[in-house]
Amino acid sequence: MVAASTVPRQNDAGARSVLVDAFGRRIDYLRLSVTEYCNLRCSYCMPAAGVPHVPHAELLSLEEIDVLLRAALDCGVRRLRLTGGEPLVRRGFPELLQSISAMRAGGAGLDEVHLTTNGVLLPPMFDDIVPHLDGINLSIDTLRAERYHALTRRDQFGAAMRALDMLKGTRLRLKINVVVQAGLNTDELADLALQARDHDLEVRFLEKMPFDGGARDAAEPHWDHRDILAELRRHFPNIESLGRAANATVERFGVPGFRGRLGIIAGFSRTFCGSCNRLRITARGRIKSCLYGAYAGDVKQTLRSGGGEEELKALLRRTVAGKARDGFAAEAALKARSENESMSIIGG
Repeated sequence: MVAASTVPRQNDAGARSVLVDAFGRRIDYLRLSVTEYCNLRCSYCMPAAGVPHVPHAELLSLEEIDVLLRAALDCGVRRLRLTGGEPLVRRGFPELLQSISAMRAGGAGLDEVHLTTNGVLLPPMFDDIVPHLDGINLSIDTLRAERYHALTRRDQFGAAMRALDMLKGTRLRLKINVVVQAGLNTDELADLALQARDHDLEVRFLEKMPFDGGARDAAEPHWDHRDILAELRRHFPNIESLGRAANATVERFGVPGFRGRLGIIAGFSRTFCGSCNRLRITARGRIKSCLYGAYAGDVKQTLRSGGGEEELKALLRRTVAGKARDGFAAEAALKARSENESMSIIGG
């Protein structure tokens, strides 16, 4: 179990060295990957063979994650999302959540903790995980068992549906993430949207991203946010935009008679980059200030060369200072990727 700090932390964010980039954006949202591995093989994320094996020692340890989080919180991070790979395959994941809860109880200033998961492993771990979270994003791209098997290359539809049913009965903010794939699930967008009719949840339709480890056929058609909205409007003519909250990636939509909401995330089109407040750290400890940009720092190297919390805070400040204006500028500065990385390596 992670040894969490019980020393009360200062709650006044103004008294801390908050992370502000060159464009005046305050960076207070950390997306932290805890593993590169996944129990599914979704084609938009990785090749059928999965990602190359990396020794467990190459990943940030739970103790190193603890030091990292304390440094990030002292720099004004207020929102944390745990990602992967599939986070629930990480050894000690429930203990990590307990440690984070202890930080919050000690006054660390962390407002929200969220998890992105495919849900397959959630049912038996439910009681150990749910009490420590504010929200869960559940990745489900189809409501058809055979299609689920084809898209994920695994026969785990039943487990994913059990997780969805269990989460509908909780206090958590539940979001269903649907990666829209031309010719594969675009005929199901209306059925997936109907999950929000009788339940207070959000169904979010995501443009497919180019981080799939080389699995994508460059010639395949691509649905962007306009195509997605047109398809939803075909089934729900009265759909109306609810706008985009500050720093949000999602544009939300309401449908008369629905308890929940719909959302569209134009991650490939990058329509929201100008207000980005995010920082990503991979399971190996590499930092990305932009999903489309280069790695800009190494947490693991800093810690394993003798650095501590203060050195990490300096690293985070340097990384944020070099954050690009938007995803297009970050991609242009990178010039060319040496490889098409899997999203499971970057962190979903």
